[in-house]
Amino acid sequence: MSESSRAASPALTRVSRAAPGRLSVMALLGLVAGAVPMPIIPGAALRRVRGALAHDIAARHGLSLTEEARKEISEPSRAARSGALLATVAFFARRTLRRFGVLGIVPPISAWLEVYALGLLFDRYLERVRSSQTVRIHGAEAKLVRKAIDSALSRALSPKLELKPRHGDVEPAEELRTFSTRVIDGVLLAAAAVPGHLQRRLETAFDDVLDEEPVHA
Repeated sequence: MSESSRAASPALTRVSRAAPGRLSVMALLGLVAGAVPMPIIPGAALRRVRGALAHDIAARHGLSLTEEARKEISEPSRAARSGALLATVAFFARRTLRRFGVLGIVPPISAWLEVYALGLLFDRYLERVRSSQTVRIHGAEAKLVRKAIDSALSRALSPKLELKPRHGDVEPAEELRTFSTRVIDGVLLAAAAVPGHLQRRLETAFDDVLDEEPVHA
């Protein structure tokens, strides 16, 4: 198949087909995988979840991952591997000391965040950044994308990250709520805003990383 016919192929028309519900479920599966307090199992399960998610996102853009590319992008980051180690430590601590503290929270949250960031930012890369007209994503490209996602995840958690101001927020013409209602509304809306805030931080960090080190596919 010539390059011109490839460019004209419908399979290469990358239209965003985001499935936020599916991403949420896969992220929850990552959380469950990270919560397994046994050696080796969390890392292997997390690779399966990440690989399935990456395949699904690529397929939604009419693309395919080679075996090498899937292996590259499925590998959990160093932070996630550390989380699996913490799960193992917590498991043995519970067995020997009968105590289970904050260590148990770190691995599942870390795994959830890893999967969520991969799904969100890999889709963003395919939709907005990738310029190659090839159907297959090879190992070298997947390695660069994964490196950018890992860097963005670390940067998104930094307090030094500056977000662009949001536009369109509208204040009511008149405040008619009681003080207690305003407080309760504030707590509920702040909790509801966490996913959107996290998404903004990840996307901003990812764009900054790609500005500094573009991925050439």
